[in-house]
Amino acid sequence: MNAPAAEGQAAASNKLRIPALHTLRGDITEYIKEKDISLTEIAAQTARQRRFRKESIGSKRFFVLAAIFVLLVAGFGFGGWYVFLREKPASEKTALQTPKPIIVSEKQEIITLKSENLSELVDSIRQKIDSPVALGAILDIPILLETAGKKEFLKTEGLFNILEITPPANATQALEGSFGLGVYYLKKNVPFIVLKIRSFELAVSGMLEWEKKLSSDLAPILFIKNKALISKKFQDGILKNHDVRMLYDASNNLIIAYAFINTEYLLITTDFDTIEEIFRRFPAS
Repeated sequence: MNAPAAEGQAAASNKLRIPALHTLRGDITEYIKEKDISLTEIAAQTARQRRFRKESIGSKRFFVLAAIFVLLVAGFGFGGWYVFLREKPASEKTALQTPKPIIVSEKQEIITLKSENLSELVDSIRQKIDSPVALGAILDIPILLETAGKKEFLKTEGLFNILEITPPANATQALEGSFGLGVYYLKKNVPFIVLKIRSFELAVSGMLEWEKKLSSDLAPILFIKNKALISKKFQDGILKNHDVRMLYDASNNLIIAYAFINTEYLLITTDFDTIEEIFRRFPAS
């Protein structure tokens, strides 16, 4: 065989040569020679890396579980607080607020009625009238009605129902609903009633119409003894620069009187000193 032919065969043989295969064992052997370490050290490093990965995964899992636990506790806590705040107003609604006195008063005592019985109301008011209170003082008397498991402070309509009276439509429409019952302690202990007004114009016309039965309608709670003077007519009067409508008996004794303290309040009582004192306690009237 000549030389050129041999060179051609060698070149062809080089083109067909298969590259050397890389194996894990060969790579490890090469790595050991390059780094000058032993298989034991490699195994130790591998174990440490595995342990680190496990610890890292375990730590992450721990923090995730801890975060979930904290969120659950916070959620339950917030839910409980929300329910508490939501339920609290409902319970507060059941707690009645005692009405504030319309007239500046030295004392306040609640009358509690167990029924809508007139005699029970009258007896309760009489006890307050006879109770020892300082001379010149005013006692405010809210009326609490407890019936059928309910508690509520009496409004004007409820008072009229107990009295079994029906004032003229203009009078009832003019009233807002709240009222103040009180006693003024001076020469004699005098009960009075102050009605809150919604419409002054309706109240004026309604009271003029109500005059025919005013003394008899309110006699039980104002303790008017002479009820036979329904035919009598009211008269105009002036007291402390206020217009007063007055009803006298045949002996010229005052039976009942009413006056508008201002455009918001109507006073009804049986004594001039009481009218003057209540006017005095309304400086802007």
